[in-house]
Amino acid sequence: MKPLDILIADDHPIFLKGLREVIESNGNFRVIYQAATVPMR
Repeated sequence: MKPLDILIADDHPIFLKGLREVIESNGNFRVIYQAATVPMR
């Protein structure tokens, strides 16, 4: 079975990293893109 491609987004880098690790630990999913909030000047 081909893995399901997923995009994830969050403004907390630690949460984003952990979420990606949990998702990719399951062979049925693959994170193809992740987005984070860019700090405003």
